[in-house]
Amino acid sequence: MGYTVSEAFNWTPHPVLEIPSDEVIQEREWDVDDVINYHRIYHEAIKNEKEDPYRHGFQLKHWDLVHESLCIASEVHIYGGNRSGKSEVCARLVVEAGMNNPESVIWCFQTTNDNSIQMQQKYIYKYLPAELKQGNIKSKTAYISYSQKNGFSDNKLVLPNGSEIIFRNYAQDISTIEGGEVGSMTPLQGNPKIHNIGVWADELIPQDFLNTLRFRLVTRDAKMLVSFTAIEGYSPVVKEMITGAKTLLDKEADLIPGYRVPIIQQPKRGDSRIVY
Repeated sequence: MGYTVSEAFNWTPHPVLEIPSDEVIQEREWDVDDVINYHRIYHEAIKNEKEDPYRHGFQLKHWDLVHESLCIASEVHIYGGNRSGKSEVCARLVVEAGMNNPESVIWCFQTTNDNSIQMQQKYIYKYLPAELKQGNIKSKTAYISYSQKNGFSDNKLVLPNGSEIIFRNYAQDISTIEGGEVGSMTPLQGNPKIHNIGVWADELIPQDFLNTLRFRLVTRDAKMLVSFTAIEGYSPVVKEMITGAKTLLDKEADLIPGYRVPIIQQPKRGDSRIVY
């Protein structure tokens, strides 16, 4: 039994990159050399993404909705199911903000310290530039020490430009965040995809923490990300946000024909957005 042109090559499956079918190869009028060249570029892209997702990672199309919302609102809530990309987009935004906005202070919150290590710190580490993951980094301005088991040393990392990413949790006393300032005083201007992020609050953020963090954003005009997965219903914070919210963008549900679901909502609180 013979192989088609495409089947004659070994392709590593990828959720974004296209493995060309014979029909596509014929439509593009590729010869064998063209397929060999595409095969090389295809697998180089996968290798580069794995080694340095900060520079070569793929950004999903619906992440643009988060960028657009951050350009309008200071507080963006991202709601979705497991593996919908919430942690990926938030971690990337945090690292990009820290790398591009000098002397940023960015607080990342989770329910407990263990959850912080497993559900936030590993994603932040993933999106660090490759050169910042070559062993422990200790200099006058930078300090990065990470292990898969324990996360970042002292629940903190300091980037070469003086930016600090600090990991906290809701089990801590709320007084530890009162009076602090987050974000950068001199954020990068002109790039619509680099935001002045001050807080990433993941999962079940208590209402009193949210209220306090809102005040911490003001002095540096910083932004807050709140990500949430409704595993056991929704929290009081989510209830506050969705009650009376106006749908700005919707689409037909994939599994329920004729039923439309919201994609972007405007809560009653004016300086905020919800992205599903």
